[in-house]
Amino acid sequence: MLKEKVLEILLSKINKDQKEKIGVKFPNGKILPQEHIDHLIEFKNWKALDRTLKDLEMGFGESYMNGDIDIKGDLEKILIRGITLANELQNEKLFKVINFLSLSNKEKDEENVRYHYDLGNEFYKLFLDKSMTYSCAFFENPQMSLEEAQELKRKIIFEKLQLNKEDTLLDVGCGWGSIIIESAEIYNIKTVGITLSKNQYEYIKNLIKKKI
Repeated sequence: MLKEKVLEILLSKINKDQKEKIGVKFPNGKILPQEHIDHLIEFKNWKALDRTLKDLEMGFGESYMNGDIDIKGDLEKILIRGITLANELQNEKLFKVINFLSLSNKEKDEENVRYHYDLGNEFYKLFLDKSMTYSCAFFENPQMSLEEAQELKRKIIFEKLQLNKEDTLLDVGCGWGSIIIESAEIYNIKTVGITLSKNQYEYIKNLIKKKI
């Protein structure tokens, strides 16, 4: 299995010249390396392994927080050596292999996004606010409406970004476009939104046409 072979190579690198060895337990029960292990990373499912290979730092962190990875040993030591390895891999051929494993899932990612978001705008209008903002809102008090809380959340984001007219704002996973449209109107900046959903793309495009 290619992914197991990649992990085996990664482990050989992460354990090179180290007294304390780090190992991995796969969802099928297989453990690598087959020697004494001081700190064990246990992947509870293959999805967690895929996520980690896709992004060694964020993928591992998210899987651990979601409970898809168990650690037997010192988490801090694993993180330090893992981050060091990720930085060292940037220019190696193995990094290209890991990227290939990541790219092989992009078509599936696009399919999942479209399945989720292309259910139709009318469905999402049932529980989203007027701006169609599909993320957490910020309620200063219990009396605030969802629309007010979403507007405040966007205001806080813009203030943190310290936007000015010379900026270009990129919103990856822009949803129905509330961030890119509102920031362009308020700050007179260029904005770019990225979405894999055809439904969201058409919605934003039509909304922009109405505002021009």
